[in-house]
Amino acid sequence: MLFPEDTLLLKFSALATALVTAASLHGDVITQITSPGGLASNDSVNWSQLGADQTTIPNTFSAVSVLGNAISGSFATSTGQVATVCPVGTGTCSWNTSGTGINAGDTAIWTINPSANPSNDGPLTLAFGTGVLGGGAWLQANETDIFAVFTAQLNVYNNATLLATYTVNSDSNGDPVFLGALDSTGANVTSMIFSVTAVPADANVNDFALDTLLLTSPVSSSTPEPASFGLLTAGLAGLAWKLRRRTSSK
Repeated sequence: MLFPEDTLLLKFSALATALVTAASLHGDVITQITSPGGLASNDSVNWSQLGADQTTIPNTFSAVSVLGNAISGSFATSTGQVATVCPVGTGTCSWNTSGTGINAGDTAIWTINPSANPSNDGPLTLAFGTGVLGGGAWLQANETDIFAVFTAQLNVYNNATLLATYTVNSDSNGDPVFLGALDSTGANVTSMIFSVTAVPADANVNDFALDTLLLTSPVSSSTPEPASFGLLTAGLAGLAWKLRRRTSSK
């Protein structure tokens, strides 16, 4: 025969089991984002903090987002540069753009070091000190190939786990493309790798510019995170022990 306390205990046990099961099934659901509006970002990283136009960036470097997220960057082979963007044909900046996405006056990371051989230093890895829901940026292949088609790629990671890989083809003018991703399950994106995988008109496939990095940082949510599940189930276990002890003393 079940006493009221036993019935309550069974309900708490069932709830605890359901919570643990939900936590164990928690996974990342990643969506490709092809425009800044789709990212709904609330944070950004302006590369002007790395220096003036044509400043040499070390193989590994650091930056900080507007909201204070620490960014660690690294090039695949050598070093890179800071590029200030100008319209096509002006010749006053180190990077010329067609003006779609990467606009005149922007500051970009240019994955090239003219003194290195080879000089195409991508892919470019950007790691976040605090995990984010998503991120993205405009990317364009080498300025000498502005009017050449190219294919860009984004790899999204949660620590060492590859969450998603996306490729985007430019238009026939070689205009910039937006590479972005959003995790609908939580702030689990810890790094992104940007690269160019094909430029039919040029062998320097990893010579590109990356514009301002946009980030979507987490906001308060009523959905418990895995750590909260642990605290909640521990509390339920304690309550169940008290109920059992009270029943035994009758």
